[in-house]
Amino acid sequence: MRNFTFVLCTLALIRAPANAHEFWIEPQEFVLPAGGKFEPQVRVGEHLGGRAFPFAAGGYEMALWVGPKQARELNRDHPSGSIPSLEAMGDGLHVLAVASLPQLLVYESEAEFREFADEIRAQGVLADASVTGTDGRVRESYRRFSKTLVFFGEKRGEDKRVGLAHEWVKSGDKFTLFSEGDPVTDQPVTLFCRTNHSGHQHIREHRLRTDDQGSVAPALPLSSACLVNAVFLEPGAAEGQWKSDWVSLFLGT
Repeated sequence: MRNFTFVLCTLALIRAPANAHEFWIEPQEFVLPAGGKFEPQVRVGEHLGGRAFPFAAGGYEMALWVGPKQARELNRDHPSGSIPSLEAMGDGLHVLAVASLPQLLVYESEAEFREFADEIRAQGVLADASVTGTDGRVRESYRRFSKTLVFFGEKRGEDKRVGLAHEWVKSGDKFTLFSEGDPVTDQPVTLFCRTNHSGHQHIREHRLRTDDQGSVAPALPLSSACLVNAVFLEPGAAEGQWKSDWVSLFLGT
C-alpha cells in the first residue's frame, strides 16, 4: 500500500486516510419514498469500505442536485456547513453530482508513485516521462468527479450528462465514460459491487476497459451497491508533478 503525505486545499472538507483510493456518496437507500429525503454520506476508502464524512457542498468546486425537471447548484445555495438531507424534486431518478477542489499528495519516492500507477493500470503514462522532481519526490494533484443515482417513489427515469468535466452516464445496461464531452475509449475501469449475504457483506471487484464507444456493459449482481470507477493520470506542468482525475458513479441494482 502506498505511503504518502498529503496537503488539503483550504476549502476541502474531506480528510481521507493515507491508503484511501475510491470516493463516493452513499444514500441510506437507493429507492426512497415519494416526497422523501436523501441523506448523503461521503465515503472515502477502498473496495467499498472506508470512513464516512458529512456532505458539505461548499467544499466542492461543483455540487449539483438534479431532479426530473430541475437542478440545484448546492455549492452556491449552501456555501458553508454540512447538508444532512436533500429533498425530492418530484418522482423518479435524482442525481447528486460533485466535482472536488484539487488536493495534493506528496510521494517520498518514485517507487511509491509507480506502485500507485500500477494499481490504476496507468504504467504506460510513465514510460517516457520524468517521474520525480529534483528532491526525489513526486507531487500528485488529484480531483474527484462523482455521481450517485437515487430514485424517489419509483424506479424510473434515465441518467444523462449533468455537466461535470469527466463523468459516467448509465444508459440501459451500459456505462459510458465522458471527458470534456467526448467518450473515452480504451480506458481501464474498476467495478466494485457490495452484496449483503446472511449478515455479512460480499465485495466483488472486476477490472474492465472501455470499448470503442467509451462504454462498459458489466453484468451487475442483483440487490447490490455498485461503484464504477476510472482514473485519468497525466504529467503536470513541471518535473515531478502529476495530475489525476478520479471519475465514479455509484448506484443500486
